[in-house]
Amino acid sequence: MASVLYPVFVYMFFYMIMLDYWNEAKEFLDNFHSDYLVRNKEEIYILQNIQKTHLYEEEIFQKYMQNKCHIQISQYGYKLLLHFAQLRMLVILLHIFNLHIEFKLSSDKWAIEQYSSSSALLPFTTEQIEQINKTKFSWGRLAITPEGLQQKVI
Repeated sequence: MASVLYPVFVYMFFYMIMLDYWNEAKEFLDNFHSDYLVRNKEEIYILQNIQKTHLYEEEIFQKYMQNKCHIQISQYGYKLLLHFAQLRMLVILLHIFNLHIEFKLSSDKWAIEQYSSSSALLPFTTEQIEQINKTKFSWGRLAITPEGLQQKVI
């Protein structure tokens, strides 16, 4: 899940700055950056040194905002992640998934049926995986405003 959590962490940091929550963004970064230091030390260092007034000019900001993160995830992990986000109504997380992350599903090597009694967690067929990977995923239009993070489905 680290491959999902790190980009979400970076996007959350950027969104907080863009919404003028500078102190909260720095505190968020200070509190959680150590979880990602092993694999992302250079980027974490860059994030720690970002200046609020130059955010839009920063190469790392442009890299994340102009490109989608491509994340390989097992079908089981994908179902659990989406179920969690929907169940908790995590609008900002859904917004990040919608705009900035492209999931590529891989088939699970082991039989989930042996470990799960829930039909919602049963594996996808090969055809379903191919269809999901071809389909552009969209939660509808989610708007984020400085007045607070609000969901507006249009």
